[in-house]
Amino acid sequence: MNLDGVTSAVGMLLAAAGADDCRTLVTRVGSPLGSTLRSSRALPPELVEAVLRTGEPNLVRQMFDNPERDDAHREIWQRCATADSPTVAQWWYDRADLVVRRGILAAANPDTPGWTSRSGLVGRLLESSDVEQLRAAVVCAFPSLVEHALRVCHTELSRAEQLRAILSLHESGELGAALGWLGSLALHPDVVELARAAAESPDGAQRLRGATHLASDDVMDTNHLVEELRQLAEQPLKAVAERAKQAVSRRSRWDWEVLRAAHEARPFRPQWLELLVGHPDCPTEIAAHWCTRLPRGLDVLVGTGRPITSAQLRPLIRTVVSKSTLTMLARTRLGEDVTSTDLLAVVQPARTVLHLAQLRAGEAMTEREKTEWDAFRVGLAELVASRLGDDVAAWRLLRTRLPKFNGTVTRLLDEMAAAMARAAGGPGAAAAADPAEEWPDAAALGMSLEPPSLPVNRAAFVTLLDAATTDVQWTLLPHLDERTRYDLLALGQWRAEWLTRAVADGDPRVCVPLARRKGLTPEVIEVLASVDDPATNFGLRHQAQATSRQRHRLANGIPFGAGRSERVPLSPSPQELLSATDPQQSSFGKWDVELLFPFRYHDDPEIARKCVHHFLPPQNRMLRLVIEWWELDGHPKRLLKRLPPNVQQGVHKLVSEAVEAPDPDEALVRLRAAAYELESTQHAIRRLRNGSSLRTLLAEGFRWDWAALVAAHRSKPFDPSTLFGLAALPGCPELLRNAIGPESPQGMAPSLSTAEKRAHRALTEGKSPADVLAKTPVQGWATHAVRCGDLAPVDILRHGHSAREVLGFEPVDDAFRTELAGLVDKHLSGRPEAWLLTLAMLPDFVGTVPELLSTAALAAG
Repeated sequence: MNLDGVTSAVGMLLAAAGADDCRTLVTRVGSPLGSTLRSSRALPPELVEAVLRTGEPNLVRQMFDNPERDDAHREIWQRCATADSPTVAQWWYDRADLVVRRGILAAANPDTPGWTSRSGLVGRLLESSDVEQLRAAVVCAFPSLVEHALRVCHTELSRAEQLRAILSLHESGELGAALGWLGSLALHPDVVELARAAAESPDGAQRLRGATHLASDDVMDTNHLVEELRQLAEQPLKAVAERAKQAVSRRSRWDWEVLRAAHEARPFRPQWLELLVGHPDCPTEIAAHWCTRLPRGLDVLVGTGRPITSAQLRPLIRTVVSKSTLTMLARTRLGEDVTSTDLLAVVQPARTVLHLAQLRAGEAMTEREKTEWDAFRVGLAELVASRLGDDVAAWRLLRTRLPKFNGTVTRLLDEMAAAMARAAGGPGAAAAADPAEEWPDAAALGMSLEPPSLPVNRAAFVTLLDAATTDVQWTLLPHLDERTRYDLLALGQWRAEWLTRAVADGDPRVCVPLARRKGLTPEVIEVLASVDDPATNFGLRHQAQATSRQRHRLANGIPFGAGRSERVPLSPSPQELLSATDPQQSSFGKWDVELLFPFRYHDDPEIARKCVHHFLPPQNRMLRLVIEWWELDGHPKRLLKRLPPNVQQGVHKLVSEAVEAPDPDEALVRLRAAAYELESTQHAIRRLRNGSSLRTLLAEGFRWDWAALVAAHRSKPFDPSTLFGLAALPGCPELLRNAIGPESPQGMAPSLSTAEKRAHRALTEGKSPADVLAKTPVQGWATHAVRCGDLAPVDILRHGHSAREVLGFEPVDDAFRTELAGLVDKHLSGRPEAWLLTLAMLPDFVGTVPELLSTAALAAG
């Protein structure tokens, strides 16, 4: 019997089986179940236990690979591993904690075959020098293993563990022989004495048992853990960190009050305290209290996932916090347990608070959070004005110290003020700041058009600059490096007065970063363009909201300033960019074809044609560009000269017809109508299926009709990555959200044949599931129909074929499982021969599931 090709189907049947049937099937079928045992997530506990109880190596190995091993099956594995089962123990030992490991070895009977073979657990441990692997061997009936554990681990074992090992040697009759070598080990003082007494007389043996019993409660208890952590704290952290982690993780019984008292009496190493806080059994009250003693206590407590009360949070916000923790607090507790005053004067480090303030600026947030951030910025502005003012030296010192300062925002600014006060009157204190002196962490701007993500220190400094008055900012600007000016003017909080000052001064150091600020309105572009500066125009040419008129003037160097007629130099010029065919030879660094795109509006048809050739837009945008050319130039006859050789055939045909039309106005109307049609939802759907991103389509202005998208998905399913993108958009219908299956976002959509599309369409038109399923086998179309809400899983169970496809079908629901369980109980329960026939027939049976089960039952008699 070969069941490898029907793994999911067999798993679905077994999930519906009763306990007795499971045990019988494991015995009667055996190895052919292997692939199902390895991969099925729906196996009943009775089946899992039946497999493990067999001890059959191949089946146990397959069961070990099951994805539910560490979750739903864990308790069964532990129960079977501690029941003298060498095969199960061999696989489970490495995954077990110390308590279970001891249970495994304590239950191991030397007379049971398999323990001491080279691949058996005891045989493997005899070759090991891993202390944590061997620690549990102090309790077992294999004297050679006990001896090996003592010889390897004697310095690592507690007194209680050493005593238990001696008792194991005594119970196996090997203690007398062991006395010759026990004295050479580093054992606790009374352990060897108790060993000798036990070897000499029954009374001595009783003393050993009593001492072991009294100490046994300490083997896993809290006092022993305290002792062990104290010993480890005396050694270098790197050498013992893993041992401390294991010491905490292997404990099963805890007295947290003992640990609390021990820490109060003599504080644990901070790293040990983190381990204890992270233990799932640690009470939140104690964990919160301990975290106040840790440098990053709030981060540690948040990392445990425990709910934190207001009372527990207040002392913890004084610890150093990470950006992720502070972000969580701002979104969930700001305005309740954390205030704007806390952000200024309590939370630290300052750079994290200031970084988050920059990130949250302009983001959507609750009214409560917005109120607190607004109050924070007001308070910060007052601090900046009173502590720094327009003192360039103070700002320079602030930027220098910011990266390594771990105090609060208020303390940071107070220290800057104090430092400047101490320096007042010193040599050179009255000298004016030198604009030529390099600013800390200086960097060039380069030609990049994409706003960079600000590193934490730059973002924090932008928040401080945002808090300064415009007068102070203008005082600082000549001293700031190119990149920091960009950080402020392109990424900081917009101020309308910047524009007025920038144009009045005409200083490129200010105008250039302003021109590269994303999202400038046509009105702002018009004002900045009036400076008629080549470097400023470079940024303006790439503004997304520029009008076609502005794009044309900027691409051709036509001045915007009143009374100016001389063309503004183009830097870089389109000729230079077009000549840079080899990126490595370009004087502008790595050649970026995007730099060419603004010159599609150039008056020289040859330049425009070449630029579009390098950056050919999709058909709808190409047609819009042609319309803009027409409107700007007014000479339709020149349009064909601008079209690149790789232009879409449809566009070329439309433009050729328009150019030859007798009525230019009517021809332009037809072009606009064609562009409108190309921006329909149907064309967006076509682009989606051809790989265009949703972001691109939305930016290109396609009309978005959810009803049309739903209809398109019903007709031909979108791939999972498209569905994930659609689900993230506001207003996405539930049908599309629910269509996302377990596939990854990179998965492929089911490819439906003509017959499958016809079957789905028949369901939507009202045909009964029985009629449709009778004609079309269950394949990908059925999954698509279920996710579209046009078909119920239970209908597939009743009428779908073949049985193997139906039993392997996903997704199923409770109604499906309940009805299948009823069918199995009716036809197969308590009938091993019927079960065997069902499994044997399953791979090739072409009928429905009810037909398969009833046929097997009838044939079995």
